[in-house]
Amino acid sequence: MNDPTTDAQQQEPTVEASPVDANDRHDILTQQIIDDLARGSRGRQHAEVVAELAESLAERGLPAKPGPWLDAVAAEAITGNAYVVTALTARVCDVPKPDIDRSGKTIK
Repeated sequence: MNDPTTDAQQQEPTVEASPVDANDRHDILTQQIIDDLARGSRGRQHAEVVAELAESLAERGLPAKPGPWLDAVAAEAITGNAYVVTALTARVCDVPKPDIDRSGKTIK
């Protein structure tokens, strides 16, 4: 006769993944856009990258971002560096490694 306690102990532990909510999906899509820009925008004109970033966000139905955010992301992309949206996007997206070390500070 099988002992239910022994059977339960031999089973692998259940891992529960947290659900990805709508904000996470928006962040992931935004990160993917930024990553693509960082890979292909080195040396391009700032205004051109800002326009492409804003257009890419709109094409994917993502909320518009403020001008200073667009400027900051474009400035990084032009140097080949990807702005990281959140810690989650850093884990789940293929964020290009920066050319130079950054401070590693997290903005809350």
